[in-house]
Amino acid sequence: MGSQLLGPGGGRVHPRQRHARADHRHHHARGAAGGDFSLALLNNGTVRAWGGNTSGQQGNGTFLTGDVPVQVLGVRRAKDVAAGSRHSLALLEDGAVRAWGRNSSGELGNGTATLSNVPVEVVGIRRAKDVAAGGRHSLALLENGTVRARGSNSLDRLGNGTAADSAVPVQVAGIPGCRGHGEPLPSPPPAAGTTTTGGPSPVR
Repeated sequence: MGSQLLGPGGGRVHPRQRHARADHRHHHARGAAGGDFSLALLNNGTVRAWGGNTSGQQGNGTFLTGDVPVQVLGVRRAKDVAAGSRHSLALLEDGAVRAWGRNSSGELGNGTATLSNVPVEVVGIRRAKDVAAGGRHSLALLENGTVRARGSNSLDRLGNGTAADSAVPVQVAGIPGCRGHGEPLPSPPPAAGTTTTGGPSPVR
């Protein structure tokens, strides 16, 4: 990502908008692009949002569209963000997940189908290490390598062997040891006839 985030429509954030970051004296650490809005995770663990907000995807307690970044309410110690079509996710340092925005298919994972313009806790997720958001569904990778999904199950996107939507996280079947993005692949096993140091096996 470049040194400047892009605002709605792909334009650069105008200089008059810089107070949204300068007031906090923090630069963005990473960002995410949703269907019609954007997120920025700052290096102090808070989150900013701008753009479309008809479903509350900015998480600031309103439904007002904005071309200036606003702070997402109640999110502290975030370490990652993800954006769906009109919903947002924040992964916290303790492994919990917060979600806000559209929830017509249960993509927020709080047991309801009611949208929220403020972050809500995703139920049953305590040890997540990665998150991802689709158009109307969400994923969380847990520390044990399993994956939890919630939201729309059209085209079987929850991966749990059913066709039903779920407003709470369900386990994706057959994923026993998934790794998060950026994690290194494990070293391959040594080839037959070699020792763990790479030399030939002794002749006996």
